[in-house]
Amino acid sequence: ALVSAIALGSIPATLLADYFAANFGPRRCLIFNGILGILVLLLELIAVCISIPEIIWFTRLITGFSMTLGFCLVSSYLADITPIKLRPRLDRISQVGF
Repeated sequence: ALVSAIALGSIPATLLADYFAANFGPRRCLIFNGILGILVLLLELIAVCISIPEIIWFTRLITGFSMTLGFCLVSSYLADITPIKLRPRLDRISQVGF
């Protein structure tokens, strides 16, 4: 049940990734995603030490959201920062690499 929480957290992230990227930009979303990942990691560490399964399940849910959001936004951010001449090659490489 705890492992499936990561998959459940990825569902809203795939649906909301375009919205976040369009309204806030991929760079800001990736920065927020990194901060969110660190905070969730610390909260999960505390929850495991105290042994509270509900908080562990919640942190896994947010971890799935964070992982999928990052996965969706990295390719668009790479396309934004890459020089125009290299964009077609980088797009193919990032899609194959991920």
